[in-house]
Amino acid sequence: TSHGSLLTGLLPGQHGALPRFGKRLPSLIENAVGLSKDVETLASTLRGQGFTTGGASANFAYLAPWTGLQRGFDVFRAPPRRLLRYRPILASLRQHLLDPPPRPGDPEPWDADAVSAAAAHFAPAAREPFFLFLNYFDAHDPYIARKGYIFRGDGLGSDTPSEANYDSEIAYL
Repeated sequence: TSHGSLLTGLLPGQHGALPRFGKRLPSLIENAVGLSKDVETLASTLRGQGFTTGGASANFAYLAPWTGLQRGFDVFRAPPRRLLRYRPILASLRQHLLDPPPRPGDPEPWDADAVSAAAAHFAPAAREPFFLFLNYFDAHDPYIARKGYIFRGDGLGSDTPSEANYDSEIAYL
């Protein structure tokens, strides 16, 4: 929903990308829907004005082709993280039953370095003017402590590993 608004300038009720059942039903059976077919994205508008458009996202689920948010991009990289195609209605079940928990310290396979590398590959080759959309996902659970990256030096941070790891992810980004 938020990415739909970001990339269209419209409210969720106007662009159509929202959970089908809202918060009344458990997330296990919630089924999200993508952008309405007639909604134009920022990328499609800019592309129509002669821009080269590219995007890279670590968000394998909600920026996948089924969402319609890749509409208008000449190039969009959002590699799947799992062998099975993401379906919102099964995400919670799959997460709890099929996906192995990450090992502590293992970075995501499509982390900030991979998104930045995709940008570094696209930008020099792009015809100007160009629009490049990057979506980093590192500061989402699971939080991984990044060696040498400390966000808070003001003494206000938490001593809990989860918050310290989250802060480290922010500093890394």
